[in-house]
Amino acid sequence: MLAKRTSHTFREGLTIMAAKAAGIDPDLAVEAGDNATVALNPIRNAMKAKSPKARAEHVTQAQQALRSISPRQDPELVSALQAKLLALQGRGGDTEIAHVTPGEVVIPRNLQTPAVMCTLAAEAERAGIDPRQHPKLVGALQANPLMLKSPFVPAQIALTTI
Repeated sequence: MLAKRTSHTFREGLTIMAAKAAGIDPDLAVEAGDNATVALNPIRNAMKAKSPKARAEHVTQAQQALRSISPRQDPELVSALQAKLLALQGRGGDTEIAHVTPGEVVIPRNLQTPAVMCTLAAEAERAGIDPRQHPKLVGALQANPLMLKSPFVPAQIALTTI
């Protein structure tokens, strides 16, 4: 990895903005150069697309652009872009992917009412699980280094089935 610089060229600045908007580590994108920008722009467009058809078109463009980035030279960036593209192919409103263990569930935000969350915490304690010691129950999310971001949407909390 290159040493951190305080100034960037105009083109690198565009790459940084595209990477940040897509949730990708900007340093990885700058290292890969223009090819990263070419892949990031349709990812950004896919994230903003209003229709499934438009999203699919942008995802296809990004997949084609991704082929120009070497997985040997930029493995972390390729993994992060692949993960983002996979997430963007979700059904309905699904735009994130998560690693969960069998028996874990993700509680949709609209169901995370104070009553539901208190009930879950109480049930955890009744089962002998201290909710403060269960990182997924309390939402203390650990970053997945391959995705370079939290494995869960911040508005969702993964819970182990009790």
